[in-house]
Amino acid sequence: MWTTRDWDRKVAVFSAFFESLKRRSLLANASKSLCIGARVGQEVAAVKWVGVSDSVGIDLVPYPSLVPKGDFHRQPFADGTFDFEFSNVFDHALYPGRFIGEIERTLRPDGICVLHVLVSKRADKCQNGWAQLVTHQEVTRISEMTKRHISCSGRHISKMVTGM
Repeated sequence: MWTTRDWDRKVAVFSAFFESLKRRSLLANASKSLCIGARVGQEVAAVKWVGVSDSVGIDLVPYPSLVPKGDFHRQPFADGTFDFEFSNVFDHALYPGRFIGEIERTLRPDGICVLHVLVSKRADKCQNGWAQLVTHQEVTRISEMTKRHISCSGRHISKMVTGM
């Protein structure tokens, strides 16, 4: 798996994203990071690749050694464990409030959480039903679920490339 073109492509995309977070001082080499819903671990490999060596992922289906088994609705970590948490699977949460609550619990008070979501003006699914879009109203709802400050930034994506 770790030698396939698909693996390399995803690690490269995530690495560029994490480097951009480092340039904005949202992530540092000294951070203790968690990738939530990390599947086979490309996110974890990428965050380690950019210099954040104390990084782990969790997923319901483990993928050793990067991703031990863990439910994002009930993270297997102590309160205030992480400086940085990342997820691009918020749309998979059966209980969004619990998902956010677990991030708040395991994130240090001055920690950073990045939720990578697709935002649309309407709630529907992308082509082939593989990625749920999040509406602007749902982003507002996410910010209402948390006791912490939420800062949103984004960019316009003109087309979706499937098969990545």
